[in-house]
Amino acid sequence: MKNKYKILFVTTLSTVMAAIDSTIIYLALPFIGIDLHGSISSLTLFLVAYIISSTIILIPGIKITERIGRRRSYIYGFILFSISSLGIAISNSIVLSIFLRFIEGIGAGILSITDIPVILDAFDDKKSTAIGINSISWAIGTMAGPLIGGYMASINWRLIFIINVPIGIIAIPLAWKYIPSSSKSEKPDVYSIIVSAMILPLIVGITFINPYLIILGIILIIPGSLIYKRYPFISRKLLKLRTVLLGMSIFFEAFAFFAVIYILSLYFETDLGFSPVYASFLIIWYPVSSLIFNPIGGYITDYIKKPYLIMGIGALAESIPIIIMGKFMNYMPEMLFISGAGGSIYWPPSTTVMADSYDDTRTDASSLLFIIRNTSLLLSISLIPVFIFLYSGINVSLGNLFIINKHLNIFNSVSYFLIFIGIINLLSIVPIIVLRLKQSF
Repeated sequence: MKNKYKILFVTTLSTVMAAIDSTIIYLALPFIGIDLHGSISSLTLFLVAYIISSTIILIPGIKITERIGRRRSYIYGFILFSISSLGIAISNSIVLSIFLRFIEGIGAGILSITDIPVILDAFDDKKSTAIGINSISWAIGTMAGPLIGGYMASINWRLIFIINVPIGIIAIPLAWKYIPSSSKSEKPDVYSIIVSAMILPLIVGITFINPYLIILGIILIIPGSLIYKRYPFISRKLLKLRTVLLGMSIFFEAFAFFAVIYILSLYFETDLGFSPVYASFLIIWYPVSSLIFNPIGGYITDYIKKPYLIMGIGALAESIPIIIMGKFMNYMPEMLFISGAGGSIYWPPSTTVMADSYDDTRTDASSLLFIIRNTSLLLSISLIPVFIFLYSGINVSLGNLFIINKHLNIFNSVSYFLIFIGIINLLSIVPIIVLRLKQSF
């Protein structure tokens, strides 16, 4: 396709912006809490509102994208993301900031729906390589996030949101010029919006480990399934054992990514008393490794044509170092580098296999992919306060974790949590083995 590398450049800008925003906030949370008078509950909501909204928009976003076209969808996503980021930067209210963070997540979700299908449409061959190159931008963003966040938080935390605005200003006209316009005539599906509202209690319940919301969410699955049976808003082609097994593997693998960065940020700043800048230099080895190995994972997948083998090797290389970190609570930069390499090798083949299942369902598959990953991220992050409460005896409801310069002993919590998520990550190999055996027969 003409302009395919220019298209890749535009999609890379959106990935950089989303990646920076996903990691830049961790080291700034204590400063945000003090400036906006936020408790740990409100700060946790500020943290996860982004992931919650970017998850629930994925289902109705499929039909919205089909209706208005990928070009306009991409541009609207950039506009929402950029304006809400600017709003957070000038806000003096934690409630308003949480709301704007929610809107920012909607923009990010719209971008994620469009991102991968646009890339796969542009590249007739070497699709995993293109995904790997695009993933470099994610690695750059997650690498820059802690560094930028640590430095800017020590000056003024508001700067970490202002940084999104110039990226959006550059990307919007480029998206209009290079991304092909395509749309269908049907109206956005109101039933997909209803089902998205139905899954909200389950997602929020999982996020805050609220049994009542979880039970309500499970109950609402029944009418949601009945609606889907009559008005399918995600292609039925994806409802196969292969998709289920892939989804399980992706869910287990995604469990570790943000949770490792978040728990180590808390450990370095609150337990060891490191400055945000110094803590960021210890954390960046994970995304530095991703920067190197994302394109390698994509190239190897395209070259040897064995995605499940590459996924298995990547998952193994990602999980074992996390378990070692938790066991010995040492060698963290080195283990983060190895773990980042494993995750980066896993990402391109898993994304390509999932999102490129069928040419006419790429948007649906991409949306399903991000729903699975985001749900996993929410659950893993939500478990951090539980481990801190159980193994360190800290009443997290009082917001003690966000008092700057106060030493807190969360050594045991961090150790057990890393071992736990390392084991969960290791489980991602099991569905891969089943898929490989199924493919052999």
